[in-house]
Amino acid sequence: IQYGEEHERTTGRPFYIWMDMFNLNQFATESFDPNWLQETFTNVIKDIGLTISIMTPFDNPAAINRVWCLWELYLSIRYAKLHVALPPDQSERLDDVLLTEPYLLTTMLEQFDNISARNADAFDPKDKDM
Repeated sequence: IQYGEEHERTTGRPFYIWMDMFNLNQFATESFDPNWLQETFTNVIKDIGLTISIMTPFDNPAAINRVWCLWELYLSIRYAKLHVALPPDQSERLDDVLLTEPYLLTTMLEQFDNISARNADAFDPKDKDM
């Protein structure tokens, strides 16, 4: 919400939130044609033009460990803009870690370097075939 308020203040443009988890039940994807699903998600992300991924916890974000999240991140990088945000408590933790344990930054960067959809979690194993 803070990000959206800042966006509106600095750009003068309204900020809208679309949360996919409220629009598509990921646990019922077998009822959707995979081609329709891929095309629809791709078009929605293209049309929106900006995705904000909330990376929490900052030192092991859930979004880099879930197949659906990785797919949405990929589409956002390929067809739109991707911004990464941290909730205030995570931002404070990151600041503290950088001041007291700077080596942890290297570990975090290595995590991002080792992201793999093959190793990501999925509620339905067939989701990894997308």
